Formats: sequence, C-alpha cells, structure tokens
Amino acid sequence: MGSDLLKSIPRSLPQAEQGLFSPRCDLPTLHIFTCRFSPERKPNGVVLNASERRSSKPGIANHRASGAAGAQRYNCPVYDKTAIPTEFDHIRKEVNNVQPQCREQPPDHSPQARGCKHWNNSIMPFKNLLMVGDIVGEPGLETLRKHLPPLIEQYAADFVIVNGENTYEGKGLRPADADAIFKSGAHVITSGNHVWERWQSKDVLINNRNVLRPLNYPRENVGYGYTVFTLPDGTKIGVINLQGRTFLPPIDCPFHAADWAIGRIEHDTRCIVVDFHAEATAEKMAMGWYLDGRVSAVVGTHTHVQTNDARILPGGTAFLTDVGMTGPYDSVIGMKKEVAIRRFLTQTPHKFEMGQGDGRLSAAFIRIDTTTGKAHDIEAISAPEFVRSRS
Repeated sequence: MGSDLLKSIPRSLPQAEQGLFSPRCDLPTLHIFTCRFSPERKPNGVVLNASERRSSKPGIANHRASGAAGAQRYNCPVYDKTAIPTEFDHIRKEVNNVQPQCREQPPDHSPQARGCKHWNNSIMPFKNLLMVGDIVGEPGLETLRKHLPPLIEQYAADFVIVNGENTYEGKGLRPADADAIFKSGAHVITSGNHVWERWQSKDVLINNRNVLRPLNYPRENVGYGYTVFTLPDGTKIGVINLQGRTFLPPIDCPFHAADWAIGRIEHDTRCIVVDFHAEATAEKMAMGWYLDGRVSAVVGTHTHVQTNDARILPGGTAFLTDVGMTGPYDSVIGMKKEVAIRRFLTQTPHKFEMGQGDGRLSAAFIRIDTTTGKAHDIEAISAPEFVRSRS
C-alpha cells in the first residue's frame, strides 16, 4: 500500500503550472498534496474527534496528466491549481518569488555574458534600454546607421533613446534627420539648447510627439518635453528631457520641471528615463541625487565627452554624468581640430566646420525592472572601443 501510494505521487508539477520555467534555470520542484488522511473539520466547521479522524478515508490529489486514476483510487478530486488550500499559499508565494539562476555559460557580447544575473527577459520583468549620446552632423548620423543596429542586437535592446540636437550640421534637427534616426532603431529622440538654432527643427517638434525638446523652456515654445512610449508588449516607458542652467540660458528650473513631469507620468508607468542636457557636472550630479528612487535613470548629455562614473544610486536610479558624443572623434567635440585650436589661440570667433573621421558611437546600456522602475544594470558603451595601448 505504501509503495503504491509513493508511485502514484507525481514528482514535479506540469511545465505550464510551475509559474517560472526555463530550460536554463534551476528552480525548486514543488510537490503540493491535498491530503485527506486526517481531516480536521466537518463541513459545518466543527473539529473532528479522534474516532472520526480514524474513520475518514485517505486520499491524495494528483496532476491532471497522470493522477486521474490515483484520484479515483484514493477518493479525492483531481489536482486543480486554483484549489490549493490556504495552508499552502505561503509555499506557492515563495516559489513564485524565486529568481532563476543561470546554469549555462551564455555566449559572449550578450547581456548575460556581461554579468546580468537575471538575463532572460521572458522570465523576469526587465527591459533593456540604450541611451545614445549627441549625434554630431552627417558623420554622426552615418556612425549611428552603422553601429546602432548591431548594438541593439548585441544588448537585446527593447527601447532606444537618441539625442539628436546636433544632427544637422552640428546644430538642429531636420525632418529627414529625424526619419533617419528612427529608421536606425530609435524610439524617442531628445534634444537640447542647439535644437532652436535651425527653423526646420520646429516642424519636427510640432509634428512628432516622440521628438522632445527640454521641458523647462518657457511654455510658449513649440514641442513637448516628455512622452510615454508604449512597447509592443504593452510596457510603457516615460522619457523626460530637461536642460540645466549653469553656463546655459537661465530658463525655468529643471528640478521643479522634473517634479511636475514625474507627477504626470507616474500614473502610467514606473519606468522613467531622464535626459539631462547640462554643462556643469555638479548640476547633473545634483539632479541624479534629487531624483534618486523616483526615476529609473538620469543620463547627462551636451558636453560630448563620456564620463567614467556609471553607477546605480542607493535608491535604484541609474546615473551617468555624460553619455558622450556620436560622431567624428578626430575632432574637438565634433568641430574640426584646426578651427577649434585657432579659436583658443586667437580668442576670436571662427566659422564652425564639422570634423571628419574616426566615427564612434557613445551610449549607455540600462536594464530596468518594470515592476518597480528600479535600474538593475548600467554600462557605458563606446563603439568601437578606443585604443588604450600600443605595442
């Protein structure tokens, strides 16, 4: 009798009923039994006495796949996941909260190979984001076309933000430029102070809700300062574009503008990314600390020089002082080297001339838990990598 009973007990739940399942994950096997060996109460709630307990028939609930005969044999209903008794609820919750651990060594150049503990987005509620630094001129646009699609595949990016304020000859953004950026894989385009220097930029800002200008410019200006983008699976990601005031025009307060925008967005999503277009590193750091725990990421733009301080702040906000430039690095932040040097030597204005050569893309990879809005990973990217040593 005992051996027959053990043979009838299923060893694991059906694959579809485990809640969390992946062939590459180690998960505990849960055996849930609805035992009727010693019922405790009558239907009217009265506790059974010892003789009544002894007279009750034994039984055990089995799986639909293999337990129908056993259920009939032991006089109990077929296993029903929705009918798990209350005393097992805490076990079910513990199993559902288990986070899978990678067993196999994933391939190189993928999110899991870079040390992400929970890399399978089909199991865990994560979204991978890429934030691309300021595109400078046609060289920057060509660099974006070349390097962004491979990066999207390499990092399994679900969402891409690109700062495009310098795309048209170093200042501004035309409709054709915006179309090229979107075709390269971007979902949202942000900008900054230079977006106003070309009248063509206004057409883009008026006609496309996903092309942003800094929110804290006076409201009389055209365009939008934030957006909420819905991905194909229904996940919503908010993007806020702000501009600093140190060494830049004294526009409205970016901190108060951030408060206002977060209040509007947080009803739709907890995933919020801020492009803070600012000159001073101190102002950018202050914004990061100010928004820590309230947004998913604060990434700086404008200086065209990527900083080496990518980190997760204590409240769960990913922070990078400046993501850098996408464009010609055989230049001075995008300007032809000879012209930039001449300006410093003579201390007089010279015509802006676009640099050429050594195109590189600068970006930040950010992984966000969509249930909490907290960042899980952040990584600064340069594609291709810089030469750091010579033999």
